[in-house]
Amino acid sequence: MGAGGSAFLFGSGGHGGSGGTAYAGSGAAGGTGGNGGAGGLIFGGGGAGGVGGLGAAGSPTAAPGMGGHGGAGGTSYQLCGAAGAGGAGGQGGPGYNAAADPMAAPGASGGHGGPGGVGGVGGRAFGLFGSGGGGGVGGDGGVGGTGAQGAAGTLFSTAGTGGNGGEGGTGGVAGAGGSGGFFGSAGATGGAGDGGRAAPAGWAAPAPP
Repeated sequence: MGAGGSAFLFGSGGHGGSGGTAYAGSGAAGGTGGNGGAGGLIFGGGGAGGVGGLGAAGSPTAAPGMGGHGGAGGTSYQLCGAAGAGGAGGQGGPGYNAAADPMAAPGASGGHGGPGGVGGVGGRAFGLFGSGGGGGVGGDGGVGGTGAQGAAGTLFSTAGTGGNGGEGGTGGVAGAGGSGGFFGSAGATGGAGDGGRAAPAGWAAPAPP
């Protein structure tokens, strides 16, 4: 993962890089997205967190991997600056596709996709009137990933919104909204992920005749 660069006085923080894809059949989770860089002290908001990487594809001997975690949003220090949003969780690895494997054992069937990754937390805003970053959405998968919590607000700032849960056979859990500052408003809670969604092509292969 690569973190976004931070600004000193002027300019916005850089976005975090995306996490890498896990090696097929390893059962490993995707790489974590890079954290967003901090915004400048005078002008510039925080950078967004990077997206988590794709989990490892399943194999006859290994379950598919979980999607990578999203990177955290960058911090904002300026008076009215907006902090960066957390990165989305990575998609769970595709299930073993027996129908596409010429070496598959007779009667082998496809597996479900791996769980979606967790969304990255929203960045904090330390300016009096700044806004906290929203939590990243959970990744899609066999089980949807959990949405991240929005960042808490400071004195007059608005807190970040919680991330939506990822979609999957079982919907992901919604992230909570951040708590508001002393005079600021709290962030809204994200929506839960849709459950019972049909798996994308290749995530669960049809049973052989």
